[in-house]
Amino acid sequence: MAHSCKDWFRLIISGIGVFLGVSAFIAFFCVYGNHAAGVWALFSGIFAAVCLHLHYLHFQDRLDSWHSIETLQGVKLLGVMAALAGGAGFVWYIFVALYYNIPVMPVGPSDFITSVWAFMTFKWGVMMILFSQMYSSIIFRDNPRLLSV
Repeated sequence: MAHSCKDWFRLIISGIGVFLGVSAFIAFFCVYGNHAAGVWALFSGIFAAVCLHLHYLHFQDRLDSWHSIETLQGVKLLGVMAALAGGAGFVWYIFVALYYNIPVMPVGPSDFITSVWAFMTFKWGVMMILFSQMYSSIIFRDNPRLLSV
């Protein structure tokens, strides 16, 4: 099977998301002491890894051997929870930063930096929703269920 540019793009972007999430966790949690930003970055990297997992399995034509429509619905539900938590965190940290007039620099106590990683968690949650739905329809199209009488 020839792979399209979209397949390669999804793999690369998800891989970059995993790398940036994990490296931002190390930087913010360990170096700068912004624990909230570090935890949000780690969650972002984990959800990017779920997307990378789905894209890789589709790329290798093994998606239906690892996942069913039901398991992809579970991934979709996890994406909904991640998107809701990330969206709420984004709004909350923006509100706190503006209300208490917290500057962006220094990075350690900055709630703006934390809001960026909460938004990235929101983004990867939405991507999990979209891609689990897309891969569910691909599995359904390639493996239609038998009608029961």
